[in-house]
Amino acid sequence: VAAGADAAYRERHAAYFLTLAEAANPELMGPSQRTWLDRLEEEHDNFRHALAWTTARGEGESALRLASALDRFWWMHGHWNEGRKHLEQVLSAPAGSARSEARAEALQGAAVLARRQGAQAVAERYLNESLLIRRELGNPRGIASTLQALGSLAHDRGHGEKAQALYQESLAMFRDLGDRRSEAGILHNLGNEAQAQGRYDAAASLFQEALEINREIGNTVWEAMALNGLGSVARDRGELNDARAFHEQALALQRQLGDRRGIAYTSGELGSIACALGSPEEGRSLLEQNLRIVRDLGDSVWVADSLERFAVLAAAQGQAERALCLAGSAAALRESIGVPLTENDRVKLDENLAPARNGLGEEAAREALGRGRRLSLETALEYALSG
Repeated sequence: VAAGADAAYRERHAAYFLTLAEAANPELMGPSQRTWLDRLEEEHDNFRHALAWTTARGEGESALRLASALDRFWWMHGHWNEGRKHLEQVLSAPAGSARSEARAEALQGAAVLARRQGAQAVAERYLNESLLIRRELGNPRGIASTLQALGSLAHDRGHGEKAQALYQESLAMFRDLGDRRSEAGILHNLGNEAQAQGRYDAAASLFQEALEINREIGNTVWEAMALNGLGSVARDRGELNDARAFHEQALALQRQLGDRRGIAYTSGELGSIACALGSPEEGRSLLEQNLRIVRDLGDSVWVADSLERFAVLAAAQGQAERALCLAGSAAALRESIGVPLTENDRVKLDENLAPARNGLGEEAAREALGRGRRLSLETALEYALSG
């Protein structure tokens, strides 16, 4: 700095860490996931400096490439707020406006994080632009990837037929490309859609096929997710001990990887199962772990899901007002982010809350739901965790 030579070193630094990030990104879906996740976490400050430098210098393509290469790491290690901020900064910079593959990829990365944080309209806008750019560029792999992301957005919104059509179009393209990893991801998405429609045999078959592919290619993150899929289908069928076994296998893999998002989801599933099997204290501990992580991640969809799990626990313990108050908070959050429950999940939640409604009576139940709706989100979270 004193000699005025720092710019050259910063350029070399940024170039090195761009190369590292782009080398690491595909490895995060292979057998060396844990090694690469640890290395990227260790170098996170260097990536932050490189992003700040390239953005400030107006090196739009480099900034977009670096942010895009890190989006999977940010997703998997729970840096959702920071990752979305970086992606949106490089996308909004004048130098990042060129209609390139780097911009399309950054748009999709930002959309994935925005979607999970409840910004559905923002996610849709990003994905539509990404798809348009990729069609202009004639990038079949990119088009298939964006169609998959649009399918997940439609699934979140309860548009099952649209989601299934988008997934099937994406699946056909990935199979033509011989992309086994992406094929497994789409099979998992189709499993989620089948489960949401109550087609449990189809869902289990799809999750099992995804599991076998993920084990074959060494994609441990998605292996754990496929196990979770099988566990959730077993739960819906009432096979609670089988469900617990599947989820415990998944949790062991997620802990090895340091996958906070996965740990949060699986803790929630295991917590609900423990409550259903007559272990409410164990269940509460797991649900608290789930809620604390999803609150930290800023995942609005899973925060709503977590509040509903606490509502079901309260109803099972005879705490009718508490149950309906928490359910009201979850419903208000879902309305604010535009992510309703699937019809299947809504029916199950209503069944679990029926004793609380019947115990209070119609008017008192309506008042309890209304109180929950009026709570601030932070107050509702503290109420859930307060016991």
